[in-house]
Amino acid sequence: MHFRRFILFSIVILVLFFLLINTSLFQENAAKAASHYYVRSHYASSDFTFVNIAYDANLGNYTVTYKDNAEQQFSFTMTPRYFPVYVGYDPLDKHL
Repeated sequence: MHFRRFILFSIVILVLFFLLINTSLFQENAAKAASHYYVRSHYASSDFTFVNIAYDANLGNYTVTYKDNAEQQFSFTMTPRYFPVYVGYDPLDKHL
């Protein structure tokens, strides 16, 4: 009986997890958090401020925009769509 409850509870949690991952609220927050960590770890000496996040349906990725002290804006591309934690394009890194 306890094993059956455990299996049912596990299935419900997995279904809720997959539903949560497919919401844009989760995806935008994941992209914002990952880009924030990336910017802070790679450009710690610079002072970047978050400006905007937008989903590009044509490319299937998120564009996260930051600005520096000189008000110049930089847009980082975060991929893949469902769990956007990889920086696909960094405008400041010439090797990426």
